[in-house]
Amino acid sequence: MAENSLLQQRIQAAKINGELEAASRIQLGTLPDAKTTFFDEHRFEIEAFLEPVRHVGGDLYDFFMMDESHLFFVIGDVSGKGMPASLLMVVTKALLKSAALRGNDRIDMIINMVNAEMSRENPEMLFVTGIAGILNVETGLLDIVNAGHDAPWLIHQNGAIERIEALGSPPLGVIDEFKFPAKTLQLAQGDTLFMVTDGVTEAMDVEQVFYTVENVTATLTTASINGGLPPIEIVDYLKRDLRAFVGEADASDDITMLALRWMGVEPENA
Repeated sequence: MAENSLLQQRIQAAKINGELEAASRIQLGTLPDAKTTFFDEHRFEIEAFLEPVRHVGGDLYDFFMMDESHLFFVIGDVSGKGMPASLLMVVTKALLKSAALRGNDRIDMIINMVNAEMSRENPEMLFVTGIAGILNVETGLLDIVNAGHDAPWLIHQNGAIERIEALGSPPLGVIDEFKFPAKTLQLAQGDTLFMVTDGVTEAMDVEQVFYTVENVTATLTTASINGGLPPIEIVDYLKRDLRAFVGEADASDDITMLALRWMGVEPENA
């Protein structure tokens, strides 16, 4: 009897594990790949990386063209862990894309619409921190909204680095009527916007020391020497530095990074 019970437990565990692996493949399969999505794009370069700490995670990123000249991008982090967070991640990503493709080119209005919807239908009282933006790939004009997320880094073509501080906005799904303010930046040719979730800055080594914002800045500073690495190499460089720092310690949170560089527009006679 005991052997049969143990066998049934193992069968059930294997079934659950298989379902979680399938859920992981589906969830990660919804994330765009820059190499295939923008394989012939020369006006900008973009790269993203997401590594869930469990089978399914609550981090998200997305990017797509709204029209011929406007690129939408987002990085986000759902509160909580496991299946509830992963489901809200999928819902948030879908709401953002739906709102962005309705013909509205104002990032603040897009975020306001999504926030209102999430606040109405949120029985688990979860929330999402995130940064979303629209880049005019012809002019380099960038409009971004920060919803309670860690400030992004702006890596200038000359190697200088600055943080784009938030405007005091809450996460999505907290205050239904909050009006999220947008910040407008004029990128110079070669400028790179870099964003992470707190799974990066709060990653710990075996001594339980955090990686910290300061380490991200230091790593980006090294990566920006001599004109700087392209986005795909910036992401890879930080991944390697983070893994070396963490060492044998167990991961405690999802890790997500996104780098976007405006390349400018080539002259018509080029």
